[in-house]
Amino acid sequence: MTLDSTGIPIPGTLGDFTRLTVLACQLSEESAGQVPHAREIEYGSNVFTTICLTAHAILQTHPESGTSVGGLPRIWNPVATASLARVLMEACVNLYYFCVEEIEEEEREFRFLVADLHCARERLHMSDSIRAECDRFRRVVDQPTDAQTLHLAERSNVARSGLEDSLRSLARRLQANGHFCCLSGKERKMWYEGDYSGEGRYRGRGFHLELRERARRACFAASAYEAQYRYLSSYVHSAPSAIDQIAAVGQDPAGMRDEVIPSLIRQCCGLLAIAIRYFLSLVPDCSRLISTEAVALIDVCTSYVIGPVWLLAAESGEDAAK
Repeated sequence: MTLDSTGIPIPGTLGDFTRLTVLACQLSEESAGQVPHAREIEYGSNVFTTICLTAHAILQTHPESGTSVGGLPRIWNPVATASLARVLMEACVNLYYFCVEEIEEEEREFRFLVADLHCARERLHMSDSIRAECDRFRRVVDQPTDAQTLHLAERSNVARSGLEDSLRSLARRLQANGHFCCLSGKERKMWYEGDYSGEGRYRGRGFHLELRERARRACFAASAYEAQYRYLSSYVHSAPSAIDQIAAVGQDPAGMRDEVIPSLIRQCCGLLAIAIRYFLSLVPDCSRLISTEAVALIDVCTSYVIGPVWLLAAESGEDAAK
């Protein structure tokens, strides 16, 4: 762990992130053989595996830890690092929202049902959109329907029928859910029927709480989380603000090496540390793998994302995103 001139640990170096990634992968592997006794355990394990894969990918984007591909030079890659950091942000919050937060089981089931219904409706909407586009294309080119196309259409119809059956089954379970029954009539209608535009386009979501509220419940400062999320999203969407920042820093490679990338890595360290905390609450038997040094590292890095240091970093990120 790196110390400043006064002996206080500086959280979030590349070495710290590497150690946390190795620890997370060990925890994931150790828990892989356990038979989940509840959906939140199974889902939590899968989300944590995603977090481990994302952390590993972040290391591969760093020129001091990644490997050269096809003989290409190693480069500082803020776009990939920022995009993957946003994946970590959402995964940490989802891990808490679905699996860790202490809520009644009826509400936990409600959260999963809302997510499952959203997934089924999204797949149905995507299937219908693809079918409509294929039909339009065949009409434009005046192409006869061959045997293969008919076979694919038949398979698509079978898949659609299965999705519709799944939707009806999930809707029935939602109606019987105790937490759902306590909602207002307007909310029950939206979650039961789905949120559609006037043109019939599905525009629903898979969470009954907004991201800001989910982040607050997961112990993040909501305003800081939201600002940092917007900043990272500017890279994901190739927003002009992010492109301009890359171009500006490109005039000074040392700035990319010494400021932009280290800041992103510190954020990733904090997010990975808090994800490890949440995962250990689901599989406490794995705590035996955590050494005293690892506990200290997790504590320091966790304080970075839920303390005043991260709040200041988020404010800086918000300024950069404007």
